Amino acid sequence: MRRLVAPAFAMAACATRQAPEVPNFVVFFTDLSAQLDDSAKQTVIQAAHGAADRPDAGVTVVGYAAANPGASRALALARARVVTDALRDAGLDPGRIRAHGKDPVEYALDPVQARRVVASIGP
Repeated sequence: MRRLVAPAFAMAACATRQAPEVPNFVVFFTDLSAQLDDSAKQTVIQAAHGAADRPDAGVTVVGYAAANPGASRALALARARVVTDALRDAGLDPGRIRAHGKDPVEYALDPVQARRVVASIGP
């Protein structure tokens, strides 16, 4: 009986174990822009510090843009590259960074979501 109980507790412990938290840093841009303002620069610096605290973790940078004629996947990618360059300038090893732009998405309820880049540190 004891042999069955111990594995059950071990399995329960594994089942409740949560994945490590992946820190996300959100950098916002003005409409149709890929330039960092002062607030965005501060967020990038915070992301660089967060990445420095996890030296074995990769950094995924994802750019977004609205689905309209003036914004496209190219703008999303340009935003991601600007953040990637700023992370590199802040001392982050470029080999740790993967960047890409998302296809344009309609954010009718919250259009500011289309003007962002998310930098995620972790797996």
